[in-house]
Amino acid sequence: MRNRKLTFGSGVAVELATPEAARASGNIHSVHMSDFLIQIGDWVSTDAVSDALRGREGMRELRISQFRFPWGSAVVQETRGLGYDPASVNDRVCFAVGRPRIIGVTHEVEGPQGFTRRWAGWVGNADFERHYRNLTGLFLLVSCGPEGVELVTDRLGFYAAYVGRDRNGRICAIGTLPNLVARAADRLDDLDLVSVGEFLVRYTPTFPHTTYRGVTELTPGSMHTFDVSVAPATHTSSSLWRPVEPPRYPRLTELREHLTCALRDAGQELTRGAERVAVTLSGGIDSRTVLACVPPEKRAAALTFLDRENYEYRVAQCAAAGFDVPHLALLREREFYAGLPEREAALLGPIRTAMHAHGMVLAGAAVQFDLVLSGLFADALLKCYFAPENVRATLAARLGVPAWLRTRLYARRPAWDDPTRPASQWAVRPQIQRQMQQRAAIRLKEVAAIRPETADEWINFYPASRVSAASYSMGNMRLFASDELFLYRDILEVACSCRPLPKMMERLTAPVFAALCGPLAHIETTKTGLPADLGWLQTRLRLRWNRLLRRDVPRTNGFNDAPWFADHSWVDLRMLQRYSAAWAALRRRAAGAAGVEVLAAVLQIDPRRLLTGFNENLSCEFQVAAVQLALTLGETVLGAVPEPVLADPMQTST
Repeated sequence: MRNRKLTFGSGVAVELATPEAARASGNIHSVHMSDFLIQIGDWVSTDAVSDALRGREGMRELRISQFRFPWGSAVVQETRGLGYDPASVNDRVCFAVGRPRIIGVTHEVEGPQGFTRRWAGWVGNADFERHYRNLTGLFLLVSCGPEGVELVTDRLGFYAAYVGRDRNGRICAIGTLPNLVARAADRLDDLDLVSVGEFLVRYTPTFPHTTYRGVTELTPGSMHTFDVSVAPATHTSSSLWRPVEPPRYPRLTELREHLTCALRDAGQELTRGAERVAVTLSGGIDSRTVLACVPPEKRAAALTFLDRENYEYRVAQCAAAGFDVPHLALLREREFYAGLPEREAALLGPIRTAMHAHGMVLAGAAVQFDLVLSGLFADALLKCYFAPENVRATLAARLGVPAWLRTRLYARRPAWDDPTRPASQWAVRPQIQRQMQQRAAIRLKEVAAIRPETADEWINFYPASRVSAASYSMGNMRLFASDELFLYRDILEVACSCRPLPKMMERLTAPVFAALCGPLAHIETTKTGLPADLGWLQTRLRLRWNRLLRRDVPRTNGFNDAPWFADHSWVDLRMLQRYSAAWAALRRRAAGAAGVEVLAAVLQIDPRRLLTGFNENLSCEFQVAAVQLALTLGETVLGAVPEPVLADPMQTST
């Protein structure tokens, strides 16, 4: 086994195969659909849509198919590989985006339309819900015919679809890129100021809103029907799956058994039809578990992202050696993160803050592999990462922690309008703040109807497309063949039936992950510097003791030329924004961009002053979002800022 370091940005190392050579040698088998736009009517020419899809970074080589119907058109960016090509069945066209999998089926061997023809045979069946239970993955399924469109979303809504209505409320477009849908609905200049405020503060608008009025996200786990036989077209939906809480929570031993089986099944099912599988390996136990779940004969490489050789790389190197797989270090350019706001927004649309884009680094290397598997969402689904403070305090009380200690451990957070609050809501105009609060309350009530006990937790990642880190996987899925193990169907069922307590204390995941990794679980983790299988209580005690002895795990490399480099996968945003020359230049460009007028309509502080230098009183993510919005939102016609109608915050998107 040997380790290789690859540098990307200005070019790919010559030892890697080019995309053309990889295709010629048959090494690409399951690269999948990217995006689509369906128009009800002729609002934007199909050639213009094709140019927009093809013009994005990394998308030029993908084929474009155009389909015409009596009611409009569909433009689909096609696959390079096997199984997902559009299929014409009777008078309908069926296609899929993302990476849908049929449990127990290797559809690649059935030819370029292997998966699509199977799914096409399910359309119109009364028992479609039964078929849906056999599907897993991150996907959208679409069927277009003379009578209209049927669209199926995945369980957590990870691969998002949007519907656009014109200013009269008529449905004009359905697609995967909100800015392209807005263009087809003639709403590009009709920005939703409340959503812009949410973008700044919460890094993404509240579901189902987007930054454009009239453009909303479709509900996850549902069959959506768009009927064009009537004018105007109508939209109805029926639920196929919801993350409901169980009537009885299983015992912890049952959950561990179910999770172990689900993880092993996920490794088998998601790699079915692939021969060379790479895993993005960090210094933690989650990604180590993903690598352990991949069948040994399919493990082709472990990939670690870094700016320079750091602590996480050394830990991941030890883990890769233990699995006996080649370890590739993917090096980002010195100023890589300064280019993300524009690059990521151009690829995915302005739906979330651009902070995660490993795929931009990996795309050149991914052609070697049939599949790149990652472990996103383990924290959210299985570790109670989003448990609010009040839930943590309640759980601490159940454990017998005295009230005086709970007060110190779980102190009340600052008020939402407190200038010291990291979320930075104080910088937004008061009337927009109020509508943001009302939207959040409406969404919380909707989630509470599904999950009464854990709504405060699930509102943060249901649907999954609204998590800021989702842009990491969404970028990956468009640039090369990738998937997420922890979003496998059966693992979601375990997450839905688990109480917060074992998730928060990792009593569920730690033993399961350690058992799957075997001796490799004894390797330290980057986060703690302690063995991954040490146990929850021992880990906490050792961390406390190390802090007393000032033995904390190092968090930065201390490079004077780039102090924002860190000892883990992510960049130190505060250091980047304070000291990066490229980021300073980006701020200056943003201060003169057309989108500044949008910020001025939303903020009660001077946006140009905000953009010209680092503000210690605002979160780093807020300032990333401000730069991204200023640069990516074009000329708009806002006029005077209207006084919001507080009685019905949903009006801001209609």
